[in-house]
Amino acid sequence: MAGEPTPSGVNDALLGGNTSMAPDREAARRIAARFPSVPEMARAGHSFGLRTARWAASELGIRRFIRAGFVTTLPGRNVHDAVGAIAPDSRIVYVTRGDQAAMAVEMLGDGHRIAVARARVAQPAEVLAAPPVAAMLAERKPVCLIVGTLMHFAPRPGAGPYLADLAAPLPPGSVLAASLISAASDAAAAELGELFGMGVYAYTAREAAGWLDGMRVFTLTPGISEPGTALGVAARIP
Repeated sequence: MAGEPTPSGVNDALLGGNTSMAPDREAARRIAARFPSVPEMARAGHSFGLRTARWAASELGIRRFIRAGFVTTLPGRNVHDAVGAIAPDSRIVYVTRGDQAAMAVEMLGDGHRIAVARARVAQPAEVLAAPPVAAMLAERKPVCLIVGTLMHFAPRPGAGPYLADLAAPLPPGSVLAASLISAASDAAAAELGELFGMGVYAYTAREAAGWLDGMRVFTLTPGISEPGTALGVAARIP
């Protein structure tokens, strides 16, 4: 409904982006007032995706990237920025349904290198069937697929199967990475979900490690205890 915050807009506001609306910024303000560490966790999850992209480009030689999740166009802080200095020939697909975010990405230009796939990120089949994503996967070259700070919204027991569905068609040598806010308790997750306007689930690092074979867990915000910490998870596709 118009005038209500959206999770994507709230995430953008937490990161200091430019695609949020006034209700999103007000919701982000309430979240930061109640849980002052959440903006730091959001930034940590975003940075984890950028570090993963740089690592995939420099260490693995990957030149195809898919960024699925809330899209925020922060000057110099996007996947195409992270890999552009390493491999200018890299191609990036941003997956989003948000019109404002999609338009912001499209305004970046360079349609040969940056594309937008309009799909519901919560639906793996829809993401994988989106023309820019399907075309990239059809080349059968390694891909780095990054799911933004999103996994705390995945209901139990669907988080593992969700990532498995995304990983299944990835060519050998690919990387799948994701990040999440790991709430310290179910009560903290429920309160944070109320503020976000979308259910939040209190996944532990041990649970996240079991989402996909070979998945590694990285603690991104050590020392934060309320409402939790930020986690990064990543797996290589053999």
